[in-house]
Formats: sequence, structure tokens, C-alpha cells
Amino acid sequence: MSAQAEAPEACTQDLLAGRAGNGRPDPGATVCSCFAIGINQIAAAIAEPGGASVDAVGKRLGAGTNCGSCRAEIQAIISANLAGEPEPLTRAG
Repeated sequence: MSAQAEAPEACTQDLLAGRAGNGRPDPGATVCSCFAIGINQIAAAIAEPGGASVDAVGKRLGAGTNCGSCRAEIQAIISANLAGEPEPLTRAG
């Protein structure tokens, strides 16, 4: 089977498994449903200078600026990152 024939199947498997496609960064588990923002995106925004606040994350990504239900979770992710925890905690889902 050629590589071209395998590519669509691999893409389908990634899609069904909830993984990012080729060349796309994994956003991580969804934290902000309004704007489809994942935990990895939030962690990256927090790591940028001036990014360690819920408002800063909102300005960079939009997360927490619509319905606001994820703001507490964003704050928990910020706190976990600042405390040096290896992986920020997210809600079970």
C-alpha cells in the first residue's frame, strides 16, 4: 500500500482519537468551550511574559472572556504552573 493510501487512514485515526493533525500543536484538553481553548494553549500563554493572570490569558486567547465559567479553572492552571507542578490539573471529563 502506498504512503498516499495510508495518510487518510492515519488522519482518521488521529481525528477519532482526539489528537491534533500533522503539523498542528496539540491544544490539550478543552478548558474553554466557548473558544475551544485547550490546557496546552493556556500553559503556553502563561509561560509568556505577563501571562500569569486570568485576564492576561483572556487577552491572549479569549479564554474566560465569554461566559466566564472556565475562569476558576484557568486560575487553577496558573496556580499549578507557578507552583512548579509537572502537569496542570484540569477537570475530569
